[in-house]
Amino acid sequence: MAYCGCMRLFLTIFCFFLCVSSASWAQLLIPHEARYDVSLMSRKQGASIQSIEGALDFSLNANCHAWLTNYTSDMTYHYSEGVVKSIESKFSAFEDWKGESLDYAMRRYENDHLVESLQGRLENKGSQALSSFVENNTQGELTFDRPLVFPQGHIRTLIEKAKSGDRTYKSYIFDGSFGDQYYLVNGFIGKKKEADKIENLSESWPVSLAFFGATGASVPDYEMHFQLYGDGIIRRLEIAYPDFTIRQDIRDLKLLEMPACD
Repeated sequence: MAYCGCMRLFLTIFCFFLCVSSASWAQLLIPHEARYDVSLMSRKQGASIQSIEGALDFSLNANCHAWLTNYTSDMTYHYSEGVVKSIESKFSAFEDWKGESLDYAMRRYENDHLVESLQGRLENKGSQALSSFVENNTQGELTFDRPLVFPQGHIRTLIEKAKSGDRTYKSYIFDGSFGDQYYLVNGFIGKKKEADKIENLSESWPVSLAFFGATGASVPDYEMHFQLYGDGIIRRLEIAYPDFTIRQDIRDLKLLEMPACD
């Protein structure tokens, strides 16, 4: 999420390859549009980042075969010695309901200049995953030694596990923020909070996710902490990096219709 090694990861917001029907897939997540305010929650002494502010627009739509996600972040990063960077990132993805494929595209602008573009497709084929992508006009192809989980499939499985009383969930996630990399994600699910009818909130669970990009790493690249609601909508999210922590708070929310599918 910060483009100093962390900025690019800012597109990784929400992420098992289960053979379930499209109907049961759809029942767990609600299509919606949301706008989040983003700010610097804390920083360690000596960190080069001084402040962060901005907004993120997210939408989750569906057709009868896939989830369609789009989000745009417009961020300003203030560094030591007076350096200021304005970063705009645009990301879109088409995620098959059965977890078989993910098509994605990303563009990043720094101070209004295009500095990075990425588009590609990942397909789960039996015991492998095949990745083909174009990054800054350079083509690449890779074969991973395991099938990978996609973002909305990961959220769905977290909800299923939380409802069944599971407390941990280990997965390997590919989200399209890098064409040549996936993450080992260790998830921890806390005690259920009952639904709040007054606030119109479904039952929820506190969740922490630790993302490891390097094989065998003992320390995660970053961690996410949020309250997981039964409808799949993230209302507040904290993302902790080694030197600082970002906070996202939902400002506006609009629920969308599910398609009428057989």
